[in-house]
Amino acid sequence: PQLDITPNEYTFSAAISTCKTARQWYGALNLLDMLSQEGCQATVIIYNAAVSACGQDRQWQQALRLLHCFSAQNIAPNIITHSFVIDACDKSRQLGMALQLLGTASDMCVAASKS
Repeated sequence: PQLDITPNEYTFSAAISTCKTARQWYGALNLLDMLSQEGCQATVIIYNAAVSACGQDRQWQQALRLLHCFSAQNIAPNIITHSFVIDACDKSRQLGMALQLLGTASDMCVAASKS
């Protein structure tokens, strides 16, 4: 019997997370591109999964690119997003960039605590 499974935000999130486990960062990015084609809404959880997949494979530039894509998607990155990008930079020995992002994440936490 053939299963008729319609892709949704949950299936994309699971598939992108699986790409991280399989160390297939480019697969995660391809799935992220397919998301809108399938009429699904991007979420911070889905983007975080893709950022994490990039970080797992030391693709710090891709992780940073995704961080910049958040605003184009009208999605607010959270502290987890910044943590994943910082981790990607750290694994790739991009310590200057990691420290710069750490400052941004720190400012974000201070602003959140004031509201």
